[in-house]
Amino acid sequence: LQVSGRPWHRAGIAWCRKQCQRFFAEGGAARMEAKLRRAEHFCRTGQRLSELGEGVAATSPKRIRLLDIGSSGCLFENSPEFEVTALDLHPMHPQVFECDFLKLEVGEADTEAAIDG
Repeated sequence: LQVSGRPWHRAGIAWCRKQCQRFFAEGGAARMEAKLRRAEHFCRTGQRLSELGEGVAATSPKRIRLLDIGSSGCLFENSPEFEVTALDLHPMHPQVFECDFLKLEVGEADTEAAIDG
């Protein structure tokens, strides 16, 4: 089954890639953080805070770590900007882990993965 060959599917993958690029590499995360800090300041003081953090530089991670849930076909495997971990109940691709995401147990950061089965 070639799911990712459909035009609407390719368009959806391209949209996801672009949104990640905007958020992580083009300053979206920094703008959101500045907006949250302004909102918190207003809630605390009742006064507006002038454009806090508008000049914050964008970060550009080497590769974005992407958790692809429900990925029967490993749809982001040809996206060099992503380090993908793909999960699906019934994977259709050898690089997709068989997993029920709702029963997934998450460990501490920077620890070794434990994969059963």
